[in-house]
Amino acid sequence: MTRFTTPRRHTIEKVRDALASLREQDVVYKVQLDDVHYSLNKAFDQDREEIIASCYFSLPADKREPFNEFFWDLPHAVAHWYGKKFEKTLAACPESAFKDQVTTHRNRWRPLFIELKTMRENQVKGKVPVQKEVVGTRMQRRAICSCCFRQQAVKGDRMVAHGYTLDYGFQNGNCIGAGKPHFGTTEGVQFTQELIRNVLNTAARKRSAVEGAKVGEVKPVERKTGKRIDNPTQHQINMLIHNLESEARMAEFHAEQMQKQVDQWKFVDPVDVEVEITK
Repeated sequence: MTRFTTPRRHTIEKVRDALASLREQDVVYKVQLDDVHYSLNKAFDQDREEIIASCYFSLPADKREPFNEFFWDLPHAVAHWYGKKFEKTLAACPESAFKDQVTTHRNRWRPLFIELKTMRENQVKGKVPVQKEVVGTRMQRRAICSCCFRQQAVKGDRMVAHGYTLDYGFQNGNCIGAGKPHFGTTEGVQFTQELIRNVLNTAARKRSAVEGAKVGEVKPVERKTGKRIDNPTQHQINMLIHNLESEARMAEFHAEQMQKQVDQWKFVDPVDVEVEITK
């Protein structure tokens, strides 16, 4: 009977190549190290399972018995293979082919585990910048958004979608000003004034909720479940009041900054800006 095996996706060679590639970069991002960490764990586990299959499960049950305790002491997490506890376990284990294979496996992966751990110390959070190839330029009409006050593309007098990300294949987190008149128009500044009123109303509700929390009319909620806590501790009440006051201050500050823009408002036409075309 012929046994067909699927080529392994994760191997020590691929992990070694991935780390070598990251070593060449000036900046190493957390998401890149997370990928290598995942691949290292998978490859390490597959190698470990092969050793267990050949040195333990391949033996008859009666021949396997002397190694039962050692088998159950083998760590599951890669990091535990290089801890003091397993080091003592190895030292106390009698010599055998099983121990030799485990020791070889541990030593073989140690440099990669240490290098990955060292790279973690200088990792940078965030997305890896995408290197785009510029193939030309074009003219784009732009104006100031009535919400975020940044220069963005405009169609007619309306702001096009902006401020979003393309996670999961579609737009997420569009700016509220998208689809609204740009700030250089009367309708645009009126929209900003409406936003200010809404933000101040939100701040007022937060201030009112603070007073309610002080007398027990407003209750905190569980962070994970969202369920109301009917009998909160004093610490939970204090945290609720602190959070509500913080949210009120942020809303008031936001309204104040928008009002400064309104106070300086004047008619401004859109402008044509040369932008890059990338692929």
